[in-house]
Amino acid sequence: MRYWFLLFIASSLLATVNQPLRMKLLTGYRNDHIHWKEGELKNVQFWENDLAFKVIHRDLSFYVQGGSSVFGRGEETQGWAVDGTGYFGYAVNLTADRLYLVTLTPLVGFSGHFEKLSDYRQTWYGPYIGTSIYADPGKTLSFEVGYAYHWLQLRLHTNAIKVKESGNHGQSGWAGLEWRITRLWRLGALGTIEYYFSNANLKLRFTSISILFTISRQL
Repeated sequence: MRYWFLLFIASSLLATVNQPLRMKLLTGYRNDHIHWKEGELKNVQFWENDLAFKVIHRDLSFYVQGGSSVFGRGEETQGWAVDGTGYFGYAVNLTADRLYLVTLTPLVGFSGHFEKLSDYRQTWYGPYIGTSIYADPGKTLSFEVGYAYHWLQLRLHTNAIKVKESGNHGQSGWAGLEWRITRLWRLGALGTIEYYFSNANLKLRFTSISILFTISRQL
């Protein structure tokens, strides 16, 4: 039995994955919650808009996404935010010689996040590692889920404090589906959650949840 398992792994690694360059527009609702030792900003709501590009060439996966969140409102403040992320990964075909496609992609990336809420400004940035699973049954719908672990630098400015520190961490996850309209066009939905935390005396905790609609086109 163990030889069949080794054969399966070998065939998966040798099965080349290619997906053409695809451009994706994302828009929807975002809600942030920020809590630290001496204060809290909760129910901060945004309209988020992003642009992303993804391609897989001979198993090598490249992804980049950037955008802004505007028209913020909440219980205590108004504001805006900009975010960017990119990763490189290796897509392993788990369903070689099948009519459907399931890929596992270990990945490494870098992200940056800036947010301004009245007199409050925060910046998180740093590298991350993670993995994603993509499933395309070959019909109408395709699915993806992913998880990443982050190492982060933090810069924080308010009227009362100014902090710059390293050694922070975070986690993020995402789940999405797409509906194939034509060979080139797809519609979909994506949910994301990010949780970043500071290890210093400030005890800063940042949570961001987004629910986005997507439209993409193969280029």
